[in-house]
Amino acid sequence: MITPPPPPIAIEHIISTSFAKRPDYICSFEIVLHQLATAHIPSLKNRICLLSCLENNWDGYGATKASEKVLKNTYKFMDAVCKTSYYLYLTNEDISLTPYGSIILDFKSNNGMVSVEIGSEKIGFFTDFNANDNVYSDGIVSDFRSIPQAVVENLAKL
Repeated sequence: MITPPPPPIAIEHIISTSFAKRPDYICSFEIVLHQLATAHIPSLKNRICLLSCLENNWDGYGATKASEKVLKNTYKFMDAVCKTSYYLYLTNEDISLTPYGSIILDFKSNNGMVSVEIGSEKIGFFTDFNANDNVYSDGIVSDFRSIPQAVVENLAKL
C-alpha cells in the first residue's frame, strides 16, 4: 500500500511549535527581522566596499579617497550597528564618502536624522530632528567596535 506524503507544514505551525514559550506575533516579527537582516546588512556592507574603489579626485575637484583605516573603522562600526535594529534606519544611499576621505552614515526616520561620520581616529555626529532637539559632536575617540553612548542616545530618538 502506498502512503500519501505528509501535508505541508504551514508557517503558522512552525512559529507556534518552534518558540513554544513566546507569543506567536513576537516570533513572526523575529523571523521577518532576521530575513531583513539577511538581505539588508550585506547590501550596506557592499556599499562600503563600493566606496573603497573610489580613487583620489573621484569627484573631479580633488577629493581624497577613503584610507584603509577609515574603511576598517567603518566595517567595525557597521558590525556594531548590525547587532542592533538601528541598521533599519540606513539605506545604501545613506552611506557616502566625503571629499576629505571620511565616511558618512545617515540614519533616517520620520522623526529626523542622525548623521554619523567615521574617520581614522574619531566618530563625529550631528542630528537633525523634527522636534529641533539637535546636538552635535566634533569627534568621539572610539575603538569603532561599539556605538558611543551619545550616538546611541540619539539613534534611540529615531
